[in-house]
Amino acid sequence: MQKRTLLMALLMACMIILAGCAKEGPQETEPTAAPVEEQGGVERMAVTAAYASDTLVGFIAPQNKEINVRTSLHGFLRTAEALGFPAKVYYAAMGTGAAQAVNDAHEDGCMGLLIWNPNGGNKEAIARAAALSIPVVVPYHTSGEPGVTANVAADMGGYAEEVALGVAERMVERDCKAGKILVYGGNPLPVYDVFQEAIAAYYPQYNVGYFFRAAQQEQAAIDELATYILWNRDIKGLFCVDTDGARIAVRAREQAQKEFKSNGAPETARLTATPEATAAPKATAAPTPTPGVTPTTPTPTPGGAATGGGAAMITPVPEGLIKSITISVAGYGLTDDTVALMNNNDIYAFVLEPYYEASAQSLMLLDRILRRETVPQTTRLNMPIVRMATLDKYILIREQVLEWFNEGV
Repeated sequence: MQKRTLLMALLMACMIILAGCAKEGPQETEPTAAPVEEQGGVERMAVTAAYASDTLVGFIAPQNKEINVRTSLHGFLRTAEALGFPAKVYYAAMGTGAAQAVNDAHEDGCMGLLIWNPNGGNKEAIARAAALSIPVVVPYHTSGEPGVTANVAADMGGYAEEVALGVAERMVERDCKAGKILVYGGNPLPVYDVFQEAIAAYYPQYNVGYFFRAAQQEQAAIDELATYILWNRDIKGLFCVDTDGARIAVRAREQAQKEFKSNGAPETARLTATPEATAAPKATAAPTPTPGVTPTTPTPTPGGAATGGGAAMITPVPEGLIKSITISVAGYGLTDDTVALMNNNDIYAFVLEPYYEASAQSLMLLDRILRRETVPQTTRLNMPIVRMATLDKYILIREQVLEWFNEGV
């Protein structure tokens, strides 16, 4: 018992290190003492117990190639190995298929389950597990369905303040005495609200605005954002809420820089007395209301932007601030694009969705549940902010996920 308690205490601190320590892949069939050869030629090693245990645990997950599902399975299987649990993945379609998978797990003697449950799509499976007295922990997704014993949910909004302060710190490092931080993407408002509050409290010399992405085609999205950046050269920080946003923002920044260098600032005459709602307003030293937005309430304008808090709260922009386009960009999601952009110093950070950590913590909670300990019903998990100093360990996990499952994304 003492050895088990020590292992549990050290596991979270060593989680990322553990992810890179072994090359064997996950088990997806009945636990066995011998390696099992799976489709694709990848050897899937059986879990070796660190101490005596024959308690089978399982994960009911959809059969697809999404990196988020595979990363969750990776965290589950690696943690099961560390804790000494035989483990099995039950692939099943959401809904009725997952409920049948619970029956299969019960027949296998499975004593506890993790169930993939985005938007409550597997509530039928959770109910079936409860009927069979199988404890259920739901990783990553917020789940309050009856039958959920514990839920380790990613704090989807908790990262926003840290990102906001990080962008502002970068602007301070670049000696920006004033300027605007822009929140960009398909739905920037939830993040914008947090940004606005954090910046007002800690960096009142800066403003916050948001820009709704209207164009779906990539080049069109680049064009619309580049135009807005050109007219609003007081933008000195930018956060993208979409996984492809960083790539679009970097290219839009480059496009705006080239146009500004070649042609200078847009002509004032281009602003009409009644501009269209999608027109990009020129950044000036004096506060100017954004077309289509009231002076007091930020209102979503597809293809346009609103300056946070209304025009009356805008800090006048020094003339020198708008003579160049220099923007610190932060992205969202671990993708080939964000990794390449960070390695090229095009972005300074990105937010990572903690699928691995959610599954790892979920299985540790399940371990405590099986030992009849009391656990919190809901645990909130912070979303990491990845910078250059921590990039390698997250790349290692992603590469191992792809290697284990022998699948691209």
